Amino acid sequence: MFKKRTRDWTLVILFGLAAVFLQTTPLHSVLGDKLELNLIFGLIIWLAFYKRAVDSAILSFLLASAQGALSGVMSGVYLLAGMSLYLACWMVRDRFAPRSASGQFLFALAFAILYKLVLFLALAIFVGTGYFRAQPFSYVLLEILLNAFFAPLIFILFDQFKGFFDLVPDLVEPRRG
Repeated sequence: MFKKRTRDWTLVILFGLAAVFLQTTPLHSVLGDKLELNLIFGLIIWLAFYKRAVDSAILSFLLASAQGALSGVMSGVYLLAGMSLYLACWMVRDRFAPRSASGQFLFALAFAILYKLVLFLALAIFVGTGYFRAQPFSYVLLEILLNAFFAPLIFILFDQFKGFFDLVPDLVEPRRG
């Protein structure tokens, strides 16, 4: 049990750090300053649904902290947004969990809007309103759509790797779907 748990933690942290590296270096240079693709978003949703509460909360905290540390913005901004996303997903995981890719996309779209609103609120509180002038509304909508599109891909990726890495989810079947 301890060996499997350690392997799960190590692999999630490695995937998370790879996602943070991808979104802060090569993707940032391609997409520019106005559009932020957030790969950690999908990983936090996956953790909230398929891992035990304590493990997933700690891993989500670590990943949101790493994203904040490498983003160049105050760490508390991404930490607040990431943990708000985790808490919202964790609260609904026993009642509803979409299984199809389109259901996962729509679910991720709703949570992407929530995540972006919390992120904007935290930026307004901690950084100021100057950030809002730097990102046009069309980019905000495109960013929400991209993050919602990539979230189901994270689910598919971990579903493909679960046999190879033995990443069997702790909660296999939600109560309703």
